[in-house]
Amino acid sequence: MDKQLVETEQPINQEVVVHQEQHMLLIQKAVEKSLDISYLEKLMDLQERWERGNARKNFFVALSKFQSQIPKIPKNGIAHFGHKQGGGSTSYTFAKLGDIAEAIKPLLESNGLSYRYIQKIENTDNHASTRITVVCIITHAGGHQECTEMSGYPDQSGKKNAIQEKASTVSYLRRYTLTGALGITASDIEDDGHGSEGPEAEDKITQDQVKQLTQAAKMANKNLGDVCAKAQIKMITDLPAQRYEGAMNWLKKQAIPEAQHVTN
Repeated sequence: MDKQLVETEQPINQEVVVHQEQHMLLIQKAVEKSLDISYLEKLMDLQERWERGNARKNFFVALSKFQSQIPKIPKNGIAHFGHKQGGGSTSYTFAKLGDIAEAIKPLLESNGLSYRYIQKIENTDNHASTRITVVCIITHAGGHQECTEMSGYPDQSGKKNAIQEKASTVSYLRRYTLTGALGITASDIEDDGHGSEGPEAEDKITQDQVKQLTQAAKMANKNLGDVCAKAQIKMITDLPAQRYEGAMNWLKKQAIPEAQHVTN
């Protein structure tokens, strides 16, 4: 531990000790004078609020120092995959989640910080789709913690099976909740804008596919706005080519109840 760090921590430790001694003295006097229990409860509540505030302050002091120490994290990962439709392939480099974790591990430890994940998978729209949520929790040794949450859908890019689609999205969400919670920027990880093993920016659907989606939407008593909302995109032309088949299947499923109703 260097001299500068000792000088930074010492006033904080002294402040905590002095405050605790003063608080205990107040409690002791209150007991000696047989004051009402509500008075003691207020003193204890005051102490707890001060401790929470102090823990929060120490958390952000540690986080600020951590952020000033973050090294450059190179993109050592290489992704290459074929498109599901139309042939062709996409390749790019990225910073793996493991590379980021390894680079920041000693800095987190030296600043009294740690992280963990909570994740859940839930079905939406009558089990027609699956939403994955990951929460990254950053905790300081003093007890304060901050959380960052992010949700997404299974990554259908490339030629992944169902389990790989979920695992890819979980990895993507873990990466971005971790970097978001710790304030790690794109310049720190030398990223090119793509996620770690996550959804990639591929070719968009063609005009012919837009027309086919429009026709399918009419058959299902839907519109392209419904498709955009389902795919979480702003415009139908933003729909990645690899998700075209999924969008068509969804519209076909929406049309089935209407067809059954007419038959009956």
